Amino acid sequence: MLGINDCFAAKTDSIKTIDSRIDWMFREADPLLTEIQSAAPNAVIGICLTTPGNSRDAAFEANYGRRYTRAGWKKIQHRLIERQIEHFKGKKKIEVVPTNLNLDTVDGYPPNNGVHPNTMGYNQIAATIYSWLKSRL
Repeated sequence: MLGINDCFAAKTDSIKTIDSRIDWMFREADPLLTEIQSAAPNAVIGICLTTPGNSRDAAFEANYGRRYTRAGWKKIQHRLIERQIEHFKGKKKIEVVPTNLNLDTVDGYPPNNGVHPNTMGYNQIAATIYSWLKSRL
């Protein structure tokens, strides 16, 4: 689940500003991944693609007022996923896990939270991770 906390507050005025924040996140994450691979050289690391936010604008307003918006997070999240896929493509023993695809952005969120799912949403994310793990075993 790399990226959501690091990139959530990125300025959304241009792709360049979003990319700058994503670049920083990768500079921080890559040494961690290298150390994990060093400690467990036979392990395959699953990178969970960043999940979308709640589909309700009101949920973002409840959490963040007008400081962070649903539209802003959608822009960041979409670019982050593009970059994650590109960054990890072809890396040895690192795979992306499409946790962004199986999360219901209406029923998987409480009506008053922009990016933290409810139990149903977390179960949907868990089902995707389980499916990836099962495919590996």
